[in-house]
Amino acid sequence: MAQINLAPGTAFIAAARRRQRTLYVISAVSVLALVTIWGSLFLWESRVTQQRDAAAANLQKVKGELTLAGDGVTRIEEFEGRLLALDQLLDKHIELAPIFAEIERLLPSATVLTQIDANITDGKILIKGKTPAVDVVAQTLASMRDTPARATLFASASFSSITREAVRDGDGVEVGTRYVFGAEFKLK
Repeated sequence: MAQINLAPGTAFIAAARRRQRTLYVISAVSVLALVTIWGSLFLWESRVTQQRDAAAANLQKVKGELTLAGDGVTRIEEFEGRLLALDQLLDKHIELAPIFAEIERLLPSATVLTQIDANITDGKILIKGKTPAVDVVAQTLASMRDTPARATLFASASFSSITREAVRDGDGVEVGTRYVFGAEFKLK
């Protein structure tokens, strides 16, 4: 048979002991959680400190290497600057050989050029020359204009000056005439 304790306060003491045990368990779990959190934070801080120290050491190493390679780095930077300037010049470059070949091809063979002044920034080429047949040169200049039917390198071509000159032999006798001309070509 079961025993019944009829002493006053026994139920109260049993309930107080249960509450006391619950508080002890909660306290122990809380202390254990705090210790775990503190340990995790300590490990995280030490890991971050090690990474910072390693990064600082690598930074000092790289600074030392840059100091040793300073002259070489400067030379490379200057070389890259020159390459960039060269690229910019080449982008602006206009090749004159095809232009001169076109002028030579179109002018009559008896024409002698005495001066060529190419101003690429303005897109103009000025030539001076001598020819026995100014009419042929005039026709040639007219043919150098860009038209829908015939594409050329020039937007326009025109005379800037024409003067007539007597051609004399060794004795000073006039044997013919020639024309001294100036022409202006405008590039497209």
